[in-house]
Amino acid sequence: MARYQRRPLVVAAFGTLTICGQTCTGVVTAQSTDAAPRDEAVEEIVVTGSRIPRRDFTTPSPLTTVDSLELRLSGTTNLEDALDALPQVIPGYNRTANDPVGRRHDATVNLRGLGESRTLVLVDGRRFISSATDGVVDINNIPAALIDRTELVTGGASAVYGSDALAGAVNFILKDSFEGIEVHAQYDVTDRDDGQIIDVSVTGGLSIAGGRGHLSGYIGYNDRNPITQAARSHSAQTRDEDFFTGETFIGGSLRNPEGMIPNPVDIGGIPAPDGITFNQDGTPRPFDLSTDLYDFGPPNYIQRPLTRTSAAGFFSYEGATSTEIYSELWYVDNSTGSQLAPTLNPGSVEMNIDNPFLTPETRQILIDFLDPDGDGIAQFVFNKRLVELGPRIISRDSEMIRAIVGATGEFGNGWTWDIHYLWSDVDAVESFDNNASQSNIRQALLVNPVTGQCIDPSNGCAPANFFGAGNLSPEAADFIRVPAVVQETGNQQSLVNANVVGDFPSVFQNPVQFAIGLEYRSEEISFVPDPALTTGNIAGVFPSPPVEGKFTIRELFGELLVPIVSGRLLAKDLSVEAGYRFTDHSISGQFDTWKFSAQWEPVDGLKFRASAQEAVRAPNGIELFEGAFTGEFPFFHQIDLCSASLDPDALGVTDVCIAQGIPANQIGVYEATPFFLAEGLTGGNLNLDPEISDTLTAGVVFQPAWAPELEMSLDYYSIRIDNAIQDISPGDTVIHCFTINDSSHELCQAIERTDPSFNITRVSAGRRNIAKIQTEGFDLQISYSIDLADVLSMFDEGSELHLRFFGNHTLKNGTQTSPSAPFFECAGLFSFPCNTNSFGSLPEYKTNTRLTYTSGPLSLSLRWLWIDSMDSAFLEYGLGLLGLQPADVMLNVPKVSSEQYFALSFDYEINDSIEIYGGIRNLLDNDPPWLGFFFVQANTDPSIYDVYGRRYFIGINAQLGQ
Repeated sequence: MARYQRRPLVVAAFGTLTICGQTCTGVVTAQSTDAAPRDEAVEEIVVTGSRIPRRDFTTPSPLTTVDSLELRLSGTTNLEDALDALPQVIPGYNRTANDPVGRRHDATVNLRGLGESRTLVLVDGRRFISSATDGVVDINNIPAALIDRTELVTGGASAVYGSDALAGAVNFILKDSFEGIEVHAQYDVTDRDDGQIIDVSVTGGLSIAGGRGHLSGYIGYNDRNPITQAARSHSAQTRDEDFFTGETFIGGSLRNPEGMIPNPVDIGGIPAPDGITFNQDGTPRPFDLSTDLYDFGPPNYIQRPLTRTSAAGFFSYEGATSTEIYSELWYVDNSTGSQLAPTLNPGSVEMNIDNPFLTPETRQILIDFLDPDGDGIAQFVFNKRLVELGPRIISRDSEMIRAIVGATGEFGNGWTWDIHYLWSDVDAVESFDNNASQSNIRQALLVNPVTGQCIDPSNGCAPANFFGAGNLSPEAADFIRVPAVVQETGNQQSLVNANVVGDFPSVFQNPVQFAIGLEYRSEEISFVPDPALTTGNIAGVFPSPPVEGKFTIRELFGELLVPIVSGRLLAKDLSVEAGYRFTDHSISGQFDTWKFSAQWEPVDGLKFRASAQEAVRAPNGIELFEGAFTGEFPFFHQIDLCSASLDPDALGVTDVCIAQGIPANQIGVYEATPFFLAEGLTGGNLNLDPEISDTLTAGVVFQPAWAPELEMSLDYYSIRIDNAIQDISPGDTVIHCFTINDSSHELCQAIERTDPSFNITRVSAGRRNIAKIQTEGFDLQISYSIDLADVLSMFDEGSELHLRFFGNHTLKNGTQTSPSAPFFECAGLFSFPCNTNSFGSLPEYKTNTRLTYTSGPLSLSLRWLWIDSMDSAFLEYGLGLLGLQPADVMLNVPKVSSEQYFALSFDYEINDSIEIYGGIRNLLDNDPPWLGFFFVQANTDPSIYDVYGRRYFIGINAQLGQ
């Protein structure tokens, strides 16, 4: 087996030529830096970010590589674990994400914190299918055992690969040419003896037809056990704080198992200003915020379960005329889900005063405070945690099929061509168990005082006693519980790509290289919710409108690489590159993207590079096709600046008021109703424009001849997205309209008023091209190897020490949700309001360092992850949003200190066929920091901090028949 390969960090090779569809026989690996002198000819290879083969492993855009040995040394069986450790990645959804509304059960990649939908995911340079209606790829559908290496281009790449690459592209390169059989097994467990992960796979391949053809295949199984918050001391209880005093306490929800009525009342003359709760015998007592909150955290997962079965097959055959045909077929079945605290009664109820479950004290409270019209029916909010139904379970099962067939070849003088067809299909089913019907709850709370049964006995109604914990009968729990509700998602993608790569003579010293191609892509998306979910009758689950639609894309793309000067004084190499893509989108219309870059190598080992790109993201399925959802939204008169009491003339909004339908003679007379309900429309928007970003990168690469094992790169990046797509609520639509103060603006035209009241009666909200997103920073990468003295060798082959370093300094990363909203600059900040964007906590500095000692068959490795300290975004922005001053608050956690994680691992070749490896992650068993009142999940942010503690893994690879 190959030992640690010194892969350049500036750029790395594809496993096989993208031009050849990744099926050319044999695997082309990156050369070691000492394998050949720098001035020798090196095989031209394709790198992520361009379709043009080039030499010396160079690229004008910053590129990061994670190879298969790194996956093995880190014990990675699911790809998000390895990618989330990279400084360029802001963790998205991963195994820690326990989504409370069932909208996200996959694993995603979020480059630069710009959002998962703005990171393009590729496999062997080809677009991968989304697993949801939002266009985001579930990388759990790409088994880690199939990956040879992963390349990340962290700059716009739409001119090369098409839509969605605003933040960049992640390219997973497969092992597709196997000889013999390889068996892999790995076991992973925490030192608390939970969260076990088992990963096993078998890969194999053989040559056929006298070596002209090749067959290979893979089958794998991965099983991951869940861990709940209750299993860790740092998350076993939900911690809250009073941010006015800094005092901490056990927090939770007002909806407790005892039952809680939030209205201020008296209990026999004893004040209950925060409402009442109930003793075991049903008698009321004042609700105490310090003792009566329900801790909803312990049942929640901090490691979601996952069961994955996957299989893949590859075929290639080289004909007699320099033509090769190839095909791929793979199947992946994923099962995962979430677990949450028991469901709750979230709304108002009616209860008859003579209900037999009422104690005399509670009955008197209902009479005195909650039945003002004296009709014998009290109406009030009744908070109740329905623990008798058990924890809410959200399960997601998905199946993916991906098939490719194509041909590639050569013609002319070194020109190559490729044409292939790709078809993918993902079908997912999500089910929600142990939820409650709000209508059944209301029915079960109206109880006949004579019979003790439901006043309305239809559908098998069983009377419900909500007073006191444990008093809900099994029969009532069964009546309230709804059968499992199911929603289905289907995505289908078809793609045809044809391209040609070659070169032609030019006026310059070397020929101009070019690539040109055509691509056709069709995507069909559907989301079918259970009818019960669309009515809003299911307690604890947000209603989900259906999504259904189809779009097609036709594209023409091309690239040019022009070597202007080479081999001259102070110009060993000077070249420029340009790329262009024209897109015809069946919904969003026509648009184009481009890139321009340059590289200058004045002397051996020193390169300067820069690029400017315009990248694009077309609206995804849910943004375009989500069904309209109409509901009543509450408004207060302060939101309507046309009210006379707010003086619209002085505010300068008179023209907007008149354009919305208020007569000019009513300005200064009209007064909005103090509290009113208006119809709000939300959903998809077929008139959305594509998002367009401007990306600038500039950097230097240092590979000195006097230190051939040293490779360094420092790159600056800046990405700005204007008119980004943002979901705007009806209330925010009104606020933004008056702030923008332009009657012709789409947000103002979305507001309707009705004569004669002139109150706002309808607001068409939803998704708009209205936001701004921006990020800026530096990446530093270092790779260095040195040979050690013989005395430090453990085996006869000698020894070496290899250092690999990735570092990021984020200068800026922020979002402005609309022209009237503030721009939240979140670099170096945690907590609200920064944790409401596409990222949770965003350290300004983050590094990943690995030091590996290699001697003969043995590698010993130490990894060090460092996360910078962060300040509270609440102090920076939240105070202003809540109208507070710094002197008004005393946060318990105004700042979180830096965090460090160490991991030890080894890799040992027993012989040419058997290799074992293993390691310890979170070596020092660090607990994650508490992030105060506005934490993300489990009292911390598990997307960047380790919530499991010390963890062990051990694995084996055995090869046969090679």
